[in-house]
Formats: sequence, structure tokens, C-alpha cells
Amino acid sequence: MKSRSDESQDDVLLDFKELFEVILKRKVWLVVCTGLGAVFSVFYSLSIPNTYSSETLLASKNDTQDRLSEIAGSYAGLAQMAGISLGSDVGNDDYFILATMNSREFFKKYFFTDVDLMIELLAVTAWDSETNSYSYNESIRNQLIEASNDGVGFGEAGFALNEVYRDFRGKYSVSQQQYSNFVLVSIQHLSPFVAQKWVERIVSSIDSEIRNRDIKKAESSIEFLNEQLGKNSLVSLNSVFGRLIEDQTRTLMLAYADSDYVFDMIEPPIVNFVKVSPKRAVICMWITGLSFLFSLFLILCQHAYMKNKSISQ
Repeated sequence: MKSRSDESQDDVLLDFKELFEVILKRKVWLVVCTGLGAVFSVFYSLSIPNTYSSETLLASKNDTQDRLSEIAGSYAGLAQMAGISLGSDVGNDDYFILATMNSREFFKKYFFTDVDLMIELLAVTAWDSETNSYSYNESIRNQLIEASNDGVGFGEAGFALNEVYRDFRGKYSVSQQQYSNFVLVSIQHLSPFVAQKWVERIVSSIDSEIRNRDIKKAESSIEFLNEQLGKNSLVSLNSVFGRLIEDQTRTLMLAYADSDYVFDMIEPPIVNFVKVSPKRAVICMWITGLSFLFSLFLILCQHAYMKNKSISQ
């Protein structure tokens, strides 16, 4: 006499055998549906345009703030005795530069006002590698051109800054390598030529932004230090002011003379024809697998429905 556990195991085996027989009977349906899913996955993956990436490796060359901090820290106590604050807490300028590059204001100033860059960001839908030509969303392109010709801001023309910036950030990446002063800037676009141009634009824009900022700060600092130098009677503080003025003058000299003020370019951006997406093989595998599972689910649901119907009758 069989125990309950033995009977339960037999029932499980019978259920699996029954399901296997049902699948075999509907194997043509299963193969057809899975095949259709595979064909659809191929056409779908081919319909997705290629995306290309360009990147550059940069080395920060900003050491002015460290020197000023060292000088200010050394003589802060002496300056306070004379009632003057040298502001020794200057912070980390590298973090400021990275934050600026990631900021909405930086994008607004150097991208959101340029009609050509906005068309490349919002209106380009495909790139033809053979002719190096673009397909556009003509409606968006015409809106941008019309707004530019009329002197109307793109925000007023219906392109919200936050939404456009979010779209841009989905294609743009800037990061500092851990424990080093190396910065990696990367852009993805449907055209490798546009990706390279954008990386170059970002590097030149941040160079211009930080250069102009440092020139203004240095000129203001020199003016302030000269005023303090005229008011002060302590010889030791005159020496401090002299060194600070010397460093600020050095900053001005570098800002005006150095073509690469913020970064040294270790690896320049190139036109990279190797696509980074889509991963068509992965897409086809996922869609084909889901088609198989969905077809199997439908077969089992139909079998369960017909079985319950026959039992109820």
C-alpha cells in the first residue's frame, strides 16, 4: 500500500508528464510564436540608430589656490593682529571645476544659447555614415531656427531648460579618477563627429569659464592688496602682501598666456566609429526568450482552461 508521500510524488510526475505532452502537441504554435518574436527582435534592434562615444582624458594643472592657501595660512595670525583677514580657507579648486562642468548654469551659458548645438542635441534623429549627413525632426529643427532668427530665447520658444539639460546629462559624463587629478570627459551622440565636437567644446568652455573667473578674482585681489599695502605700516605684513601680489600677478600672467589654462590634455577626443549601443545581440536574445516564455504561458493557460471546463461539465 502506497503512502501519501508516494502518491503525491506520482501526482507530480503525472502533472509534469501531462504538461510535457501538452507542449509537444502545441509545439508548432510554440515554434511559430518564438520565431515571430525572433524576427521582430531583429527588425526592432536594427531600427535603433547607433550611438557613438568620444572622450578625453585631462590632467588638472590648477595649483594657484594651493600656493595662496599656504601663504595665507602661514601669515594668518600675523594678519589678524593687524585687523586683516587673508582668507586662508580657499577650498579645493578641482572640485569646484568639476561641479561647474556638471552644473545647469554651465550648460545654459555654453550650450543652451547655441542654435547649432541645440539642433544637434534635440533634432538629430539619425546619422548616415556613408554621406556624413543627418536626418532631423523637422518640426523641432524649424522651431529652434525660427527662435534663433527672431532673437527669442529657446526657453521662451517652448524648450524648457530643465528638460533639455536632463536630455544633455543623459549623453554627457565627467568624472575625476579616484586619488588622482585626472578627469575623464565623455559624450555620446548618434554621430561620432558631433560627439568629438561636443567634447572639444566642453573643454574649451570650462577653460574659458575658469580663466575669466580667475582673471577677475586676481585683479580684484591685487587691487585690494595694494590698498592694504598702502595702509599698513608693518614691514613683515608688507612682505606677505608682496608675496600674495606676486602670486596673483602670476595667475594673471598664466591666464592670459597659457592656451590650456585649466587642464593638460593627455588623450585628445577622437572620432570613434565603434558604436557603444545598442547591444543588438542582447536585445534579440531578450525578446526571443520573452516570446518563448509568453507562448508557453498561453499554451498552459489554455490547457488549464480547457481542463477545468471539461471537469465542470
